[in-house]
Amino acid sequence: MSGTVAAQMLPILFAPVLTRMYTPEHFGVLGIYIATTSIFGVIASLRFELAIVQCSTKGDALKLTNLSILISVFISLFLLLLIYVFEDTIQQLFKGEIDGWVFLIPLSVLSIGVFQSLLYLNNRQAKFSLIAKSKIVQSLVNILFCLGFYFIDSNPTGLILGHILGQITLAIMLARSWGFGTILKINRFSLNRYYFLLKKNKRFPLISAPGALLDTASLQAPVLFINQYYSVLLAGFYNFIYRIMGAPFALTSSAIAQVFLQKVATERGVALSQIKSILKVSLIPSILFVAVINLFGEQLFYVIFGKSWAEAGVYAGIIVFSIVIRFTVSPLSMVMALKRNLKLGFCWQLSYFISILLVIYFMVEKPFKDFLYVFVTVDVVLYLVYFALIIFAAKRV
Repeated sequence: MSGTVAAQMLPILFAPVLTRMYTPEHFGVLGIYIATTSIFGVIASLRFELAIVQCSTKGDALKLTNLSILISVFISLFLLLLIYVFEDTIQQLFKGEIDGWVFLIPLSVLSIGVFQSLLYLNNRQAKFSLIAKSKIVQSLVNILFCLGFYFIDSNPTGLILGHILGQITLAIMLARSWGFGTILKINRFSLNRYYFLLKKNKRFPLISAPGALLDTASLQAPVLFINQYYSVLLAGFYNFIYRIMGAPFALTSSAIAQVFLQKVATERGVALSQIKSILKVSLIPSILFVAVINLFGEQLFYVIFGKSWAEAGVYAGIIVFSIVIRFTVSPLSMVMALKRNLKLGFCWQLSYFISILLVIYFMVEKPFKDFLYVFVTVDVVLYLVYFALIIFAAKRV
């Protein structure tokens, strides 16, 4: 967790520089791009990466990693074909905001699939230090490229390419610890074992993948909706608020989730005690964070990020409740990654997706601030329900 917090401090420290170089509209374009790649990226390896950490042997874990990466390649190529065929329709869907970058989406999806598979492989071996160091380098590459490309051309290209190169760097660093030959090698003499592993873990593509797709689509839909029905400026505010305020929570949450899953997968009965420990660590900082943003959000955004971002501070006071509840509950959701809980997790993900669609449908013509109030209220209520389901599921571990 300390390493991932350090990794996240870098973009936070450089954010005041980037916000004075790039406009809110530029961050809006980045938000649209990230939202799109995240939706497809979550199923890039059909969720077989979750099975890696639950393998009984190192050999099986490596075989599942090979398969996960291979699946990511095929899905990315299929996505590239779809974009080539339906490019005009896709550009209209995004109002032309990602014109010129749409063909980079498959590359991002591939990099997500690869580094997620390698992340879980390293997690299985408890290589948490390597994961943390890799994320630090990822942040450095992202920031340095964003800063450098601005002097070539002051448009969103630097933000998008920096994001992609950071992902690729993370995948390379995670692969180096195993050797590229080991990671990419498919043993033709073990085809029966590969088939056995696919069959044994079929619940992940059949249940977990659709659920994860719904979950990620629910989380990313607001950015696409805001761009479509309000403006790319407001999409930029929304994206930036989640990137900056959610960043410490996101990476800390991710680090806790990785350790938590490894513990739950290998130690029976540990889930409830771990949940209590995580809540003790997260609740007090979360409450203080909410209070500060609500009292001083507009002033803080104006001073730290520049006058163009003062309005974002007003919206941050609303969105902060959603950020805190999501990243408090999210690491605990690793309980739902266990095979016996996949159906229960899918039921909540489907309910969440339908709820977000209903909010968007009924609020489409309302003022932006009204949309945020309703969206955040529904978000908090649903994540409290999710927390109750996690407690129920943990008792079955």
